[in-house]
Amino acid sequence: MNKQLRIAKDVEQKPMSPLGEFEQIVLTAVVLLGEGAYGAKVHEKVEALAERRIKVPAVYVTLDRMEDKDYVTSKLTDPKSEPDHRSRRYFSLTERGDLALQQATATARRMVAALSEIDEPWSIKKWRKHRAKT
Repeated sequence: MNKQLRIAKDVEQKPMSPLGEFEQIVLTAVVLLGEGAYGAKVHEKVEALAERRIKVPAVYVTLDRMEDKDYVTSKLTDPKSEPDHRSRRYFSLTERGDLALQQATATARRMVAALSEIDEPWSIKKWRKHRAKT
């Protein structure tokens, strides 16, 4: 059985809902940071990916929600091991989170492919005309 089917079977116990844009950005930040994905770094990466200012609590609330959905896990470090002697909460993507992000990415790719079939730059008016023809 291939990995994606096995993961899908393993996560069937909880229904998966499609990720929102901000959730996609947060999960992408966690993936890109790898083992260095702790709160402040995740926030920095989210701002870079979103290309806008993001309030810190928005990232933490989203990470908590993603943990409740079993898309990420977190662990606290020993404060003595950190340079500032404060615990850090590190996040990592779960198999369920990986599958959710893969599904969101596949949807985005399909959208880009569909829009790229339009021969000219599009606006909402042109999009409506194009839809009426198909």
